[in-house]
Parts: sequence; structure tokens; C-alpha cells
Amino acid sequence: MPLIIKNFTWKQSENLITLYVPMKGVIASKADIFTSPWYIKVSFAKHFFELFLLHEIDVKSSVCTITKDEVVFQLQKSTNGLWDTVERDLPKHEKNELKKNIITETHQQFQKQVEEKENKKHELKRIAVREQISLDTKQREFIEKIRNHEKNKELGDVEKWRSGVLITEISTSSEEEEEEEENEERKGTARDCSYQNKCFLKPSMIIRKKPAETNNTEISSVPLPRKQSTLSVTFTRREFPTPSRESKLEEENEWLRKQVEVRRTVGFFSDDLRPEERNPSYLKFKGDQFMKAKNYLAAISAYTFGIKLSENFVDLYIGRSEAHFLLEHYQKCVRDCSDALNLLKPPVASNFAQRITCIVRRGDSLCKIGMHREGIGELQAALDMQSDNEEIRMKIEKAMLQFKDEMKKENNTDKKCTNNTECILKQNEDNSSVEQLEELFMAKSEIAD
Repeated sequence: MPLIIKNFTWKQSENLITLYVPMKGVIASKADIFTSPWYIKVSFAKHFFELFLLHEIDVKSSVCTITKDEVVFQLQKSTNGLWDTVERDLPKHEKNELKKNIITETHQQFQKQVEEKENKKHELKRIAVREQISLDTKQREFIEKIRNHEKNKELGDVEKWRSGVLITEISTSSEEEEEEEENEERKGTARDCSYQNKCFLKPSMIIRKKPAETNNTEISSVPLPRKQSTLSVTFTRREFPTPSRESKLEEENEWLRKQVEVRRTVGFFSDDLRPEERNPSYLKFKGDQFMKAKNYLAAISAYTFGIKLSENFVDLYIGRSEAHFLLEHYQKCVRDCSDALNLLKPPVASNFAQRITCIVRRGDSLCKIGMHREGIGELQAALDMQSDNEEIRMKIEKAMLQFKDEMKKENNTDKKCTNNTECILKQNEDNSSVEQLEELFMAKSEIAD
């Protein structure tokens, strides 16, 4: 059995009645609310409340608010004035009959509104179809007009050529004489012609040119040359180096979709950029933000797209080399540092710090991939440029220690020597190279001090 709520409170003004219906734990999405000009109802779970109003209200202007503890009705009066009471006093059977009529009438009104909306929707669709047909008709007429114009233009040149030619017929009085002459000529030439298709007859009509004008200039019967135009041909952009094949189309599209998903998961995708964001400065800023967030793959994508837009933006190469170094892509880091150094020419004071950064980073990368000789040389060149940099000095010492350890390991595990003399010579060469590097480093250190 539902719990019928009767302990509600209400207040009124000249044009408004406010009802407070206590209903604890009510949920707005699960509450069933019904309003009409003479009857209101709300039900939730086991709670039920209904009220037959004394006078008519304006449903469209009324408001119902649901809180945690109560339901508040703000009912707009149809006629201003104070009510003696809010509820109409009716017997139970009259209430049931009135409620049934109100619900039926409201349902009919709702059905009518739904039908009106559907009719309006269909009417709008018909209008849209009619307008689309009108647009298509206008477009076809415009195309046909252009086609007829070009056709008349070309036919005009032909008519102009025809107007320069005069066709005259042979008079009927001389037709018999001409026929007799032709018959005699045929008989005379029939003996000489070996084949019948080689014998030519005189035409029955003579084509003559119109007489020239008074200035005796010859009229040209050749039509004017057609207008020339240039056709621009472009090719569809293709992501793969091989020619397109229909049998491989589905596999290629699937691979491209996977690449797009990977780029989106990384955090940067060039197709998501707005037109105003497609500039190298913005991409440099975006890549720096990714570097601060330690999203190095997204930073590489941003720097790479910026390099595609501007190949001479040196800051993009420097930023990408740092990202490659942190991801341990040392060969790519060396390549980016070399490209940046090529762009940092001529060497001036304003790009001194950038050149030092690129040289040191390239030296570190070379040492990481096992090219200690070249890496130590790069670091030594950076120390020559900035002799008071203790960080570079420490990197050189560390690289030399690593180089010594590797040389010792190679000497201990070298099995390619055929005799002891070759092993000793090779060991002496390696030790001498290490000693030369140490002497060079100590000399540079003394000069710097």
C-alpha cells in the first residue's frame, strides 16, 4: 500500500501558490509528476500525493522543484486573487471520475501535440526536398547554359568559314551538253584506265570562292585557331613508397588507421591542429610543454611536424635531439645535432650557447653508442670553446675511463691474434692511443688553469 501524504503546507500571493510536500529520499529521475490545470500528482516509491485544486492554474508557467526532503510546487494562478483554500472538497467517487477525465483529456492533448510536431517535421522535410530539387534544377540549367554557349561559340567559327565559300550550281541549259561531253570522255579514258575506281568524273557542282574585295586581298578560308589553355595536373598524396594496388588497399588503410591511433594515444596528432596553430613557433612551444611533462614521444611528433613546416628552424632540431637523447635514440640525436650545427652558421656570439649544447650532446651520444674516440673529440672541442665548464671536463674524464675499461676488455677477450707478437703490438697501439688522449686532456686542463 502506498503512503498517502496529507501533511503538506502551502502559502499564496495574488498570482502564485506554493506547495511544500514532504517526501524524504526522493530522486528526481525516478519521481512521477503529473500536472494539469485542476489536478496535480507526485509519486515516488511508496509515497503518493495528489491534490484537486480549488481554481484553475497555468501549467506552462508553473514550476516543480525536487529537493532531498521535499517537493516544491510553484503554481501560477490563471486568475489573480486570494484563495480561501487550496483543495477542492469533493466526494471520493467524484474525485475518481474527475481524475479519470483529467488524465484522458491531458493524454489527448499530448497526443495532439505529438502529431503536430510530426506533421511539422514532415512538412519541413518536404520543404527541404523541394528546395534541394530547385537547387539541382538551377545547377543543371546553369551547366546546360555554359555548354550551349561553348557549342555556339565553336559553331560560330564554322559558320564564319562557310560564309567565305560560294557554292554555285551548273545551269540546267548546259546540263545535256556536259553529259554528252562526259560520256565521250568516259569512252576515251576507259581504255586507258586499268581499274574503274581510278577514273574520275567531273562534279555536278562547282565550288568557287567569292570575289575578292576592292583591295584585292585574298580571303582566308582557314578558321581561327582555338584558344589555348593550361591544364594543371596533381597527383593524389600517397604515404607508401610503392605503387598503389587494389589488392593491398585494405591492408594499407588498416595500417594507417593503427598509426593514427598510436599518434593520438601519444598525445599529439598533426591533423587535430587548427589552421592558426600550424606554425613552427606554436609547435616549438607545444613540444617544450611535452618535454616538461616528460611526454617525449609527443614532443618528438610536435618538433617533427614543425620541421616539416620550416626546415631552417634550429630550435626545433635542438629540442628534438634532447628528446631523442632522453629516449636513448642516440643515432637520431647525433643526426639532429649535426643538422642544428649546420644551421648555426656563421658562428657568432648569439648562437654560442646553442653550439656548445649541440656539440656536447653529440659527444655524449657518440660515447653512448661506443664511438668513444669521436665522442671524446667532440667533448674536447666543446671544452676548448668554453674552458671554464667543469661539467664538460667531468664528462671527458668519465668517457676516458669508460674507453679504458672497454679497451682492457677487448685486450682480454681478443682471440683473433695469431701469435703473441701481434697481440703485443695491438695492445701497445691501444695503450698509446689512450695515453695520447690523457696527455692531450692534461695539457688542455693546464692551459685552462
